[in-house]
Amino acid sequence: LEKPILSVENTNRGKNAKASITLQNFGTDDINKLYATIDILDLSGKKLSSTTTETIQLQSLISTVLSTDINTASLNPGNYKAKATVFYENKMEETNEVDFRVGDLIVNINNFTKEVAANQISEFNIWVESGWNDKIKDVYAEVIVSKEEVELKSFITLSIDLEPWATDNIIGYLDAFGMQAGEYDIKINLNYEG
Repeated sequence: LEKPILSVENTNRGKNAKASITLQNFGTDDINKLYATIDILDLSGKKLSSTTTETIQLQSLISTVLSTDINTASLNPGNYKAKATVFYENKMEETNEVDFRVGDLIVNINNFTKEVAANQISEFNIWVESGWNDKIKDVYAEVIVSKEEVELKSFITLSIDLEPWATDNIIGYLDAFGMQAGEYDIKINLNYEG
């Protein structure tokens, strides 16, 4: 058995992660009984759960992919590692270790425009990041500018579709006519599907 190769797809909270182990039997003998256990680890290497695949046969000089679903119900959104051990004919072979993510339907604000010119219309950028393994449609923001808890200006940005795990920029325009130079409070309300 050639060294098996593990892959695990990213997934979303509440959905199973698809795991696949590529197997190649370059030997002259058939393997009559082969299965694997896949361990899910946190980033420090602590084992959180384990999944066992079905048992298969693997003929001589044949390649195949052994697939199974990993139940992620007990995993919080975040980054994880997986590694597998393949058992066959009283032998075992470890796979590579891979990273995968469990997403949550959330969009984070990484940064936004901190300074604009007074008495003109200025572009206002909001850099956002998806924590979801699917496209998030119609992401936009409502921006409120205030001073001493009095709302002075507000605007809505253009909307974008945010690809899985992507970082992107939402653009709006702040009409700062009538605003004096100085410090103001900004409140950003993100809106998106879900």
